[in-house]
Amino acid sequence: MSSILKPVLGSQLQYGHRLATGLVGLWLLNEGSGNKVFDLSGNGINGALQGNTVWTPGKFGSALDFDGTSGGVDCGVGFNTSGWTEMTVVVWAKTNLNNTILNRAWIRFGNSASDRVFYFYWGSNENIIFLVVNTDDTTFSTFDTDGLENDLDWHQYIGVLKSPNIDIYKDLVVGDNPATNFTGTLQTFGGGADGLWLGAGSASGASVWPGQIGHVSIYNRALSASERAELYEKGPSVLVERDPIELWVGATSVGAPPAGIVVLRRRRESA
Repeated sequence: MSSILKPVLGSQLQYGHRLATGLVGLWLLNEGSGNKVFDLSGNGINGALQGNTVWTPGKFGSALDFDGTSGGVDCGVGFNTSGWTEMTVVVWAKTNLNNTILNRAWIRFGNSASDRVFYFYWGSNENIIFLVVNTDDTTFSTFDTDGLENDLDWHQYIGVLKSPNIDIYKDLVVGDNPATNFTGTLQTFGGGADGLWLGAGSASGASVWPGQIGHVSIYNRALSASERAELYEKGPSVLVERDPIELWVGATSVGAPPAGIVVLRRRRESA
């Protein structure tokens, strides 16, 4: 699991990195304060904090905390999914509760019967569910009965569509109920209040996540096993250009570089 801290606010995406290919949304949630979150993918799908959503220290830096009752991050109309037969959703999250508050969303795109696109959430019986909808308004879903980790620790959850297959991965382990029946192409969002939300299910605050979310990324393609592993081991920070000194500090548990003379040499070389 990644131990590298998030890059500083204002860092830029490495567009040449293989994990930048097909990226349509990247929310590192490294702002740490304020009422906005910024999309680093270049698509400008920025979000606004709603309700009782607050900033909190996370595993790799700042994170958002959701109280399970009111709030979420409203990212507007999201992105165009027309013609998609593949996608990947990556979420780092933890729950603040070790009980069974069910049907709570990490991320949801669309809400009404006519414009649902996908949901990624903690469902009934503590199953993890990745649900996608095609242009015929047919719903397809996969679930993992092993369920959400209630150990109050951070975990990576990934939902993958690669038509006709739909899979879930929890800390790289594939779910036990894959789907193999997706047909057609992914639904497109028709507009309205319930567009793309992080940490909540709708504009009304329904299905709010009871815990923290550290970062979220969405792709218009299915990530390979090696790409999923890289995100798990290094985190999405691998996609972002970082200063050499920042990398030294982030790799240690203390606030100073471990070998000053080496850092100074690296700084001169990059000048």
